[in-house]
Amino acid sequence: MGMVKLISPSTFSLYSETIGIVDPVSWVSLSINKKATLAELFRYLSYAGVYLLTVQLLSHRYLLKKTVNYLAIFATLLGVTAILQQFTSGNKIYWFYETRASFFGPYFNNNHYAGLMEMIFPVIFALFLFYKPSVSYPSIREKIVEFFSQIRTSEHILLGFSSLLVAVSVFLSLSRGGTVSLCISAGLCFLLIARKQGALRSSGITVVLLIFLLLISVGWFGWKPIFKEFENIRNDKGEITENRPVYWKDSVAAFKDFPITGTGMGTFGNIYPKYQSESFGRRLTHAHNDYLEFLVNGGIVGFLLFFGIPVTIIWKSYKVVVKRREAYSIYISIGSICGILAILIHSITDFNLQIGPLKTHGIRCGKTVLFGCGEHAPGGAHYRIS
Repeated sequence: MGMVKLISPSTFSLYSETIGIVDPVSWVSLSINKKATLAELFRYLSYAGVYLLTVQLLSHRYLLKKTVNYLAIFATLLGVTAILQQFTSGNKIYWFYETRASFFGPYFNNNHYAGLMEMIFPVIFALFLFYKPSVSYPSIREKIVEFFSQIRTSEHILLGFSSLLVAVSVFLSLSRGGTVSLCISAGLCFLLIARKQGALRSSGITVVLLIFLLLISVGWFGWKPIFKEFENIRNDKGEITENRPVYWKDSVAAFKDFPITGTGMGTFGNIYPKYQSESFGRRLTHAHNDYLEFLVNGGIVGFLLFFGIPVTIIWKSYKVVVKRREAYSIYISIGSICGILAILIHSITDFNLQIGPLKTHGIRCGKTVLFGCGEHAPGGAHYRIS
């Protein structure tokens, strides 16, 4: 208890004012919920295991190219399935299980679907630019003939179609954070590639055509719901109607009391009621801002340990871009950097980095229980289908 009091006085007070009143204790953890923190430990260990395995498998060029191609196929099929499900399922999950909750693709939270796809999109988009055939003939007719006579053309068109489908699905998911993140990461990806490879003019025409097709494709389904989603941020009086600023203000107050080590990973839902300033009609288990949630859960120590990982990966990848001459490595590295940046941007307004573990809360669809994680309350559920 003395060590805890030295490192985190607020944690010491919390224990002293609760279980310490009934039965004085001499040994406590820095976490206010040891079970939740242990679950998070196993989650991060699984991430580390997958990462180490992936690095080993992708050390060979053949496996790297094959994996990236499979990634593009996966994202395309997922995007098609999500769009079809949205407009033809009639509120039935995979056309079988009826539910009153909103969902998109394999997620009960459209922001989480967008978070997945916005990470994959820059990689596919970078490959789309990489496989762009180079044409040298002066006349338009000769350029067209040369374009369609090259081997790379088929891959270029397929990857363009894949990029278009993924982007359309993110727009149709009505995730504001996902839409903004995807647009920023795509623009940054194009600028970095054009600057590195000196192909601003030739690639620019291709990208403009892709944007034009994106606008037409989304417009075919209708832009009105997307515009309405952004308009809902403010009411007719210009006042912000979102609850997120309230969550963030309360989270900052919690962080100030537990600045060094936080309350323990996975414990945001346990500590938030102590600082909740307004009633939302449901239990809040995430801050809707990954940075604030990591500060509350892990304090400065946990925050630096976690976000040091993506920062290190981005820096290492950037060094590859600067030093290497081989085009494929450069394009893939830039796409990967922008994919990581996309989820980091989206993390400002959502909690995509917190949805790894499947908890024992679920919703019942007929005789089937779908287990997931996130906020679990009527009308405000965030689950991942399992």
